[in-house]
Amino acid sequence: MEVAPKSLPMLEKFRRIFEFKFGRKLKIHRLSNGNYKIGTSIKKLIGELKALGINFRGTSIPSWVAENPKFFGAYLAGRIDGDGDIRVKGYKRRTPQCAVRIHDGNPQVELKHIIQKQLRCRASITRRRRVSILEGRKIQGTCYSLEFVVSKKNIEFIARYLVPHLVIPHKKQKLAGYVEFFRNRYGPLFFV
Repeated sequence: MEVAPKSLPMLEKFRRIFEFKFGRKLKIHRLSNGNYKIGTSIKKLIGELKALGINFRGTSIPSWVAENPKFFGAYLAGRIDGDGDIRVKGYKRRTPQCAVRIHDGNPQVELKHIIQKQLRCRASITRRRRVSILEGRKIQGTCYSLEFVVSKKNIEFIARYLVPHLVIPHKKQKLAGYVEFFRNRYGPLFFV
């Protein structure tokens, strides 16, 4: 797994989980391009991962994750840390909005349904075409953005199960800041 410097906290958490769960001490290496990389063989771990319902060939979310708010919040935080962004707009308006997006090369239909069930909100998937310039090369591609809005219906889930598991500092600060703003504006009524 290779990440940019801003995602180093996510790689460190991955390393700690591997040490705790599988007893493997992994090293993080800094690459000449400034990125960080970690690697291990999982051949001996395939049986344990299969027992947990983790399948690297498919996109299925194990039912024990999808049905448990604590586990799903951690899973969702990992997806947001890895491929997501958090947008807060309209602080100057009466009711600012916070939207969370997760980007993927495929439409994340199963994740959308679980979000709608666990977070009790609507979610949408939008197909996006992007053109980027990287080191003078033009790169075109299609991705799908899964988006949901933080609201009264899901703020408690967000505060209790998602924010504590985010590890990328700017994403955690932005979402925690919105939760705090929401708490100050509407009071503890929504945080039972």
